[in-house]
Amino acid sequence: MPPNNEEKEILDLTRKILYAYYVENDLDILFDYMASDIIWVGVAKSAYAEGKETVKKRFLQGYSSMFPCKLFDVFLRAVPIGDNHWLCIFCNDVEPQNTSLYTMRENQHSSVLYRRLPSPQFDEEKHIEKKWEIVHLNNSIAWSKLAEKELFALQAARKNRRLFRGSRKTDSRERLIITLLRQGLSNREIAEHMSVAEITVKKALSKLYRKYGVTNRTGLIIHFTNNNNCNGKCNGNGDGNSNGNK
Repeated sequence: MPPNNEEKEILDLTRKILYAYYVENDLDILFDYMASDIIWVGVAKSAYAEGKETVKKRFLQGYSSMFPCKLFDVFLRAVPIGDNHWLCIFCNDVEPQNTSLYTMRENQHSSVLYRRLPSPQFDEEKHIEKKWEIVHLNNSIAWSKLAEKELFALQAARKNRRLFRGSRKTDSRERLIITLLRQGLSNREIAEHMSVAEITVKKALSKLYRKYGVTNRTGLIIHFTNNNNCNGKCNGNGDGNSNGNK
């Protein structure tokens, strides 16, 4: 059954915002449609904000770490909520366009709640007519290490805790941190991913910098990218070779 006119408007608008944000890293369209009382909930523990200016500030703080992505298997569904609201959900796989440093490919689930404006607003500068505003925005990553039907991330959290703390071998911890680092995760995200304190990750990175003769995370990523390390096992002796190359 084809969508009606209003449903099509919501689907087209959501698709426009989705592609602008992930493919072009353009935040303007998203900001244009944010309501003054918008509530945003994201993936990280602290990813929560209320009010347009606060939400915009949070998005702009993370803008420097964004990178253009490719989207696959995009699914959108819009349902009316009463007379003046539409809920649109979308699911898709997301992968960086440049995979030389980042190799992440994950599935994301997101939802947008739109509210009808009292009357359409025409932006003469951008030549767009707005009939809707976003009052709630939620986005989350369906982490691939979760079992397909797992409702909560308990199994994966326990597994990562064992990987990080259970092994006395330094190279096991290094491999895990470097893999996550190359996927573009921040220190906080790595800590959350591994269920450890952020200071623990910072200390481990400082040790890695000294061990491999670099001064920052970019240098560490370049070192392991150039030497093709951590695709197999890092030997942990700082000579830039993997066990598989010996």
